[in-house]
Amino acid sequence: GAQTGIAEYTEIGNGVVIGHQVGIAGVLHPLTRLAKETGRGPSIGDGVTVRAGVSILPGIRIGAGAYVERGAVVVRDVRPFAVVAGNPAKQVGDVRELHPEVMERIMKFVDTSDDAVEELRRQFDEVPTHFPPR
Repeated sequence: GAQTGIAEYTEIGNGVVIGHQVGIAGVLHPLTRLAKETGRGPSIGDGVTVRAGVSILPGIRIGAGAYVERGAVVVRDVRPFAVVAGNPAKQVGDVRELHPEVMERIMKFVDTSDDAVEELRRQFDEVPTHFPPR
């Protein structure tokens, strides 16, 4: 979207929608000497929706099919097909129930069957992260 900043090191999957005025950070302290060496951008999975005004911190993983509500500040990993909102962003539901209007787009990039979603979540949860638990 317009006036969106996507930092170096960010990984963005297929079919991702990013709204206006979104800030995606690659480093927490960009003016330090080691900023380039320590940068690790967020990883945004296939079919994710990021609404306007969202901020995403470095190193965050946003799982496939997730939905980040307007103005959320994402400071922790977001599980696949989760809907998160607030500052700090917290899970408020499942995208299949709260935002069925985006499912047609997500289906083009991700298997949305219940078994596939559970497997994506299981695999996501197995990956160690440097951030506190959700």
